[in-house]
Amino acid sequence: SPLETTRICNDKLRTIQHFKDIISTPKVFLSHELISDEDFPLFVKPRISRGSRNTYKVSNNSQLLSLIGYLKSINLPVDKLLISEYLPGREYTIEALCDINGKCVVGIPRTRLAVQGGVCSVGEVVRNEKIIDITKKISDNLTFIGPINIQLKEDKLGNYKIMEINPRIA
Repeated sequence: SPLETTRICNDKLRTIQHFKDIISTPKVFLSHELISDEDFPLFVKPRISRGSRNTYKVSNNSQLLSLIGYLKSINLPVDKLLISEYLPGREYTIEALCDINGKCVVGIPRTRLAVQGGVCSVGEVVRNEKIIDITKKISDNLTFIGPINIQLKEDKLGNYKIMEINPRIA
């Protein structure tokens, strides 16, 4: 995929910002100081990472501040973190393939039934036209060439929201 696509997708915050007017995205907090008690639970993870390293669900402000302190101590300052709404529903991974012109040729959604070390170890392929349509919207609005991996998760109302895109074989 083009360099700019890779730059956007390697940063989870940039990915969400790029697609916020195109598909459903989780609510993100650009400053932990703007978070109220009603916003919890939240999910905190590095903006640039892979394999679910240093990802945490926090239930209150005390946990959030403790976590921020810990992550800062291991060289992950708050500006390198993504703080977003917690998505409690099922997680989906879409393996897709785009042609040389960036057109999505195929998208195959699957649920993540078991995860080990951030990698799906047991999954089930599902036929879900809504998720396939989201995959097409993503590929229509950012140029991908070759294989991509898209991760969506359901919010508490069952809406699919983008978590990340990996412009590579997962």
